[in-house]
Amino acid sequence: MVRMSKESRPGSSLKTAVQPVPVVGQEQRRAIPVVIPKRILIFAPHADDEVLSCGGVILKYTQWGTESIVLVATPGIGGSPNLREPSKVERTRREEFETCKRELHLSDLSEFLSIDEPLVCQANVELFTRNIRQLKPDLVFFPHPEDRHRVHREVSLLTLEALFHSPTGAYEGAGREWLPYGAYCYESISGTFGTTIPARTLAISDITGQYHDKMRIMRRAYRTQSRLLRTYISWVESMARLRGIAGRCEYGEAFVPETGHVPLKILVV
Repeated sequence: MVRMSKESRPGSSLKTAVQPVPVVGQEQRRAIPVVIPKRILIFAPHADDEVLSCGGVILKYTQWGTESIVLVATPGIGGSPNLREPSKVERTRREEFETCKRELHLSDLSEFLSIDEPLVCQANVELFTRNIRQLKPDLVFFPHPEDRHRVHREVSLLTLEALFHSPTGAYEGAGREWLPYGAYCYESISGTFGTTIPARTLAISDITGQYHDKMRIMRRAYRTQSRLLRTYISWVESMARLRGIAGRCEYGEAFVPETGHVPLKILVV
């Protein structure tokens, strides 16, 4: 690890940057070192899950020099009322994601996996495992396995199995093994920690500095989903304030660390 000043820029390996903690009471507490991952990977069941669930964290780490990659599992056709024109729906989702990709400053490696039904099967597990090995993320973010949305659960289970296999020789992995420094489940409107999902351990990220940009990007990128967007925005606003209270900040995002397959070495902040 290399201790950095605030003016230093992250390079090609994990480094630390000094960041002040939030003010508690009347006294500004001492600064603490924050580990900056070189690359984070977000598995999104649909295009929009990336900004709804962890857009603030993506923006924060990107500002620190982290490369953020989003892999969208499905074309997002199933939830659309316009099922008679699936190709048109998929084209719209891709265009929306491209807008979000630019606004969130995502890596060019971000893409659609275009899985019609992300069931836990050999082909899909191999696909997820291969992506983890090729992209070599330091942190991985994905839905919770108890999320009420079927596609979210399927993507979560695929990620968990891929994380189990990625540091092994399975699926032609000899010599290409990779183990991230941390894996985190994120919240969704169908999987809220403490309500639909029991959660004893939460990591709260302070996104106060990124919250308004997150909301702006969400409204701009996915404006064609006006019917759902009203519900999404209400949920995001409410949860950001609630998680902010828990994190002693104004706005926050919550995550549950998954330590069954990945030893936790980097705390999301």
